[in-house]
Amino acid sequence: MGGVPAARGLEKIHPSCLRKLVEGAVAYARDLGLPPHADYARAAQLFGTIEAAACPVRYTYGHDGKPFYVSGPNDTPAQSKRMVNMLTRRLGADGFHFMTATDIPAVAATTADENADRVAAWSYEITRDPIPEPEFERLPDDVQARINELHDEVQQAKPRRAVPALRALIEQHPEVPTPYNFLYVAYCKLGEHAEASRVLQQTRERFPDYLFGHISLANECLMRGETEKVAEIFGGKFDLELLYPDRERFHISEALAFQAIVARYHHALGDREQAQRSYDLMCQLDPASPLTRDVKRRLRSPGLGTWLRNKLQGR
Repeated sequence: MGGVPAARGLEKIHPSCLRKLVEGAVAYARDLGLPPHADYARAAQLFGTIEAAACPVRYTYGHDGKPFYVSGPNDTPAQSKRMVNMLTRRLGADGFHFMTATDIPAVAATTADENADRVAAWSYEITRDPIPEPEFERLPDDVQARINELHDEVQQAKPRRAVPALRALIEQHPEVPTPYNFLYVAYCKLGEHAEASRVLQQTRERFPDYLFGHISLANECLMRGETEKVAEIFGGKFDLELLYPDRERFHISEALAFQAIVARYHHALGDREQAQRSYDLMCQLDPASPLTRDVKRRLRSPGLGTWLRNKLQGR
């Protein structure tokens, strides 16, 4: 290409085939939940007007029909383990090949016992127990108790009564994200969407890494038919391990809300298989959850994804 001599072990390739090969690899990785490097979009502009369709070569990816993960020289054992666990959840234990510099123990299937307080989720834990938050735990005991009471009021069809108290708590303790989330939910339940959006904007500005802030914004994008923005919100990482590599535990409410968004996102794209996988995980965690039942209803509605795609395309 461009008159540059081929290096030993490399082959010349037509520009159209190069583009086809690269874009195919990117699409293959995306389907596995692995987004390209942040610089890819800018680097891809080098292809200019080259047409990948002009390449007659048919490329295949993986090894023996399955993805093949090879850990890099700078990958830590923890990073390799996270990658193997993520692939296991998406493809099953026999759905891919891998080779790492360290031994990775066999990954067991997720199981859920309706009487258990905790659910094993491979290399991270999903629990029903409260997860300590430094900002929350620094609050006086009576304030913590009041916040928990307000959560119950919002969930038990009493959001109007909870709003003034939540707003007061935000003024008194602006460093704690939980009241913001409860206030957002309360306004949504009341149908006051402008106020809900205002609270969400405050939440995103003050707590840019807050999971429920990501989930709430993604939900609003899906409601507006702005499906493509969901991937941007999560940085293309539709796996809690990849999104929060330093966390080892997640509350069941976080896992259910996240998987509900992932299921709805893939359903809107017409990727029913990926949507079903997220729904299956939700069923393992809590089949009776309102979020699980809502996703089940959406997956049974074949017209929803088509409607969102048509709206996105301006039809």
